[in-house]
Amino acid sequence: MEAAKLLVDLAKQNAEKKVHPLRVKKLYVLAALEMDKFKRKTLEMQSAGPQGTDATRAPAGTMQTTAAQTLASLMTLEAASMSGPGGGLDSAWRGAEAYHFWLLAHRQLYGGNVDLAMRTALHLRDYEDVLEPLEIYSFLALAAFYNKFYGQCSKAFIKLESMPTIQASRRDEYGNLAMSIFLKNAPVDPRALKETRERSGPAA
Repeated sequence: MEAAKLLVDLAKQNAEKKVHPLRVKKLYVLAALEMDKFKRKTLEMQSAGPQGTDATRAPAGTMQTTAAQTLASLMTLEAASMSGPGGGLDSAWRGAEAYHFWLLAHRQLYGGNVDLAMRTALHLRDYEDVLEPLEIYSFLALAAFYNKFYGQCSKAFIKLESMPTIQASRRDEYGNLAMSIFLKNAPVDPRALKETRERSGPAA
């Protein structure tokens, strides 16, 4: 449990320091694997029964006690995994997923597949709790522009300009860049994609 916590903290620290995202992804994966191993080990210990006996051969009363203890252990583990900022230890797999898609989107863009890069970037909107929203929508605006999905590009610029954390000078830069793009290109998409449908609510 402690190893998983340390790895999650280390992943977040590396993300804040803008360390290579592949390293951050690996740290999140290691944290998730440690947590899974801890859960599995706890279940195995409980199923072994008192003093290492086989719970399946124990008397009914003992089996009921063992089942109750196993359930209690699982509930304790679940509470521990959900505690803390950002969802606690359960954020490990989510963090790994976020950085996997982040790396994939860049690989697709630099590989010349702008359509796939934009589609992947649209999925990144669901990971604003892990990745920097500024980076997500900057990348989405770029990928959508190259893919000629000016509707999505416009929405990304609107997000960027409305972020309260950016400086006024940067907001003006976004506004000027958006104006130079959309004076030449109407902010509409060439076709509808399932990834471009408006989400019904915030990311889970």
